Amino acid sequence: MKYSALCVAAILGLAVSCNDPVGSVFLSPDVVPPAVAITFPPPTSATDAEAITVTGTASDANGVAEVRVNGVLAATSDAFANWQASVPLLPGTNALAVTAKDTRGNALAAAAEIESQQFLFGLSGIVTDPLGQRALVLDSERVLSVDLVSGVRTVLSDASLGTGPNFASSFSIALDGNRALVVNRGFPAAVLVVDLATGDRSILSDVSHGGGQPLGALLAIAVDGNRALVTSDLDSQAQLNSSLIALDLTTGDRTFVSKVGIGSGPAFSCPEGIALDGARAYVVDRCRRAVMAVDLTTGDRSLLSDQDNGFGPLFDQPGAIVLDGGRALVADVSLRVIFAVDLTSGDREIFSDATTGTGPALAHPSGLSLDGNRALVGDGDSGVLALDLASGDRSVLSPPVAVGTGSGFQSPTAVAVVDGHA
Repeated sequence: MKYSALCVAAILGLAVSCNDPVGSVFLSPDVVPPAVAITFPPPTSATDAEAITVTGTASDANGVAEVRVNGVLAATSDAFANWQASVPLLPGTNALAVTAKDTRGNALAAAAEIESQQFLFGLSGIVTDPLGQRALVLDSERVLSVDLVSGVRTVLSDASLGTGPNFASSFSIALDGNRALVVNRGFPAAVLVVDLATGDRSILSDVSHGGGQPLGALLAIAVDGNRALVTSDLDSQAQLNSSLIALDLTTGDRTFVSKVGIGSGPAFSCPEGIALDGARAYVVDRCRRAVMAVDLTTGDRSLLSDQDNGFGPLFDQPGAIVLDGGRALVADVSLRVIFAVDLTSGDREIFSDATTGTGPALAHPSGLSLDGNRALVGDGDSGVLALDLASGDRSVLSPPVAVGTGSGFQSPTAVAVVDGHA
């Protein structure tokens, strides 16, 4: 006589065999989790977006019930064989945790890590905003806010954030209370006002705003009471006619402070960085490879530190300058050095470079600002560095976004994939 048997062991969590004249049947509980993989983004990556679409695959013999990414339920059109989920990102490092469950409740996780941070494209100026606990960084036609503790960068004003005229060939930035002043080098040149609460932009002074001599090409800006001082190497006719110009912070009116014919002493050649000390301005002249002192009352100019004034290693391409007590710190782009210059004698010494001070190397120091017992260095390749004012040691406050090791790209124009390698 033939008969059959049905054995159910899942309730007991056991494997049971039942023999009959035909053969044996074995039923086991499903304890195998689904296979899950992330296909995008790569395991370590970076983006400047505030959200990312994560994609991947999953499979299970008994079917995949769900896939979640950081708690967000993934969408699918083929039972999770392929899935995707849009996940919000916070500034900084974000862990992406993917969990797949099958119909029996078994689960498996996969993970990736992505850095959400505004990229740096062409850092040209930096100023500290102590009340906001941030630094304002001028970077490739936009102003970024950099947290002074975490180093996280966010956009404060650009073509898509804030209203008003766009930045164009922006070169320098200064703080004026609850607003920033940004130099559009020109032509046409302009000084823009940026509202630090909204990112809105307006024109303080240009060919249509403010009276006085039309602006030529502008380089650097500093606030001096109820006026701003800007350096200029070309006049409005694009002729070499370097000068120091005062801008009224209310009206935008322009007056010359120092140039050939206003004040005595050696003429400016390529005036760039500017720092103020009461009735005196210190102007870095790149072409002269010098720091010049300017009397703000008379416009008189003198050479404080160059090949003929002061002792010590010489400048090559000096640019940014900031005052620290009785000395000036001067960034030299080509030498990759921060100089310390004595404001009395003009003597120069190397304060921080590859062999002076520890920490990441200076690559393209293009901006300087003080922040308590440290200086912030805006570096086009190294991000925002913190410079210890006692030792010259360097540390990274806000790094450039980098993925992978090895030499960085310079100007990549094409890509090809061969055997899974780009």
